[in-house]
Amino acid sequence: MELVYVTFVKLSSQDTLNNHFNFPQKLISLKIYICDISVESVSTAEEFLFIDDELTTVTSFLLPECSVSSLKELGFFSHYGSDGGVNKFIELNPQLESLIIQSHSLNYITLNLIQSLTSLKSLELQGSLSLNSEVQIPTLESINKLNFDDVNRDNIEKVKKLSLSCPNLTGLHLKMIAHKNFQNTIDSHIAQIINRSPKLKFFSLIIIGNIFENIVFPKFHYLEALAVESGQLTILNIDFGFCTRLRKVTFKSFRDINTNEFKNKFNSIDGWKFKYNSIIIKGYKIL
Repeated sequence: MELVYVTFVKLSSQDTLNNHFNFPQKLISLKIYICDISVESVSTAEEFLFIDDELTTVTSFLLPECSVSSLKELGFFSHYGSDGGVNKFIELNPQLESLIIQSHSLNYITLNLIQSLTSLKSLELQGSLSLNSEVQIPTLESINKLNFDDVNRDNIEKVKKLSLSCPNLTGLHLKMIAHKNFQNTIDSHIAQIINRSPKLKFFSLIIIGNIFENIVFPKFHYLEALAVESGQLTILNIDFGFCTRLRKVTFKSFRDINTNEFKNKFNSIDGWKFKYNSIIIKGYKIL
């Protein structure tokens, strides 16, 4: 079940809406993003449809304090800066396997709750990670997939610290904006994460914009699959020749890369076979 930008309304015959939110039986996935509750109650649901939105006072939807035994995946965003009841909901649902939350709601309490979720395999953090540098990050042994959607030079050290707290990490996904001296970001941070994570096999990097300098991926000791999504120039400037353990690469651009310029570049790489689509290039190492 996925609810996005939904406004809930309370009937005048009801008590607090959050305490009476009934989830479907056998619910596996629940994603609630930027939802509100109308402060005003109405006699019927139809009455709410004719209320002027500008005259409606709303408050942020809070996750109800309840256990949903069948639930495996939770995604929750609130646009008022609070945790929205995430911590209590996590505590009541220790069977969760996948969690998507906003980075600003991540704190010492949330991290320790995440540590207690022994079934949790995937953690996705939306927004810039602003974790207090003094927070001690516990070892998150169950996590094998991490996804950060807003990595920048101001928070990448925190991203590295959190990533290295996951000793069983097998997949890492980062999204960044193109910037100067991008090679330094790779060498000083990304390579350290990958080479200090012996179980990490897949790395995905989305770069918004184009990087005009050469991008050399250094020797990644354990990585077997690499995926990069970015502009055409970025893809052309990539060199992954030092990654001798790689078996598969995927390059995706925002515009057409099925051109002779790209084919000439990649077809000249010894020991690799490439397949070309309009915006995707897939490469396989020939054993």
